[in-house]
Parts: sequence; structure tokens; C-alpha cells
Amino acid sequence: MLAVGGAIISVYGTYLNNINHDHEGAMIVWMYSNVVLFLWAVGNAFGYWDGGLGAIALVLMYMVYAVTNLYGLLSLPPKRGGYT
Repeated sequence: MLAVGGAIISVYGTYLNNINHDHEGAMIVWMYSNVVLFLWAVGNAFGYWDGGLGAIALVLMYMVYAVTNLYGLLSLPPKRGGYT
């Protein structure tokens, strides 16, 4: 559940950053998700649990990162480095 919860929190931060262009808000949210995902990774590394559902949650999280990052870049005005 740590990875699933951390992924959900992190995806919300990604939404703030990539869709709403609220980098400060995203940093605050990511501060919490990083701690949760770190705890999951340590437990996974020491064999307290296997990848399972947590690994799937992280795959989905990174998929959301990639898609929303591209969307965010394409939505920027040209003078800020946007590609539209």
C-alpha cells in the first residue's frame, strides 16, 4: 500500500506541476510522496515485500509522468520554451 499511496500522491504533484504549472505546490506534494516511496523502496530492497502491486503502481505513475510532461510542454507559450 505504500507504493500505491505514494504513487497517487506523486501523480497529484505531477498534475499540479505539468497541467497547472504550479511548481511550488508540486514540490510540497512531492516532499510527502518521496518519503512514502522511499519507505516502500527500502522495504522492497530488504525483502519485507515483493514488487507486486507496488511495482505496477510505479509503472502507472511513470506513465502518467511521461504523458502529462509532454502535455505540459506542449501547452507552454512559445516564449517559455513551448512547442506549439
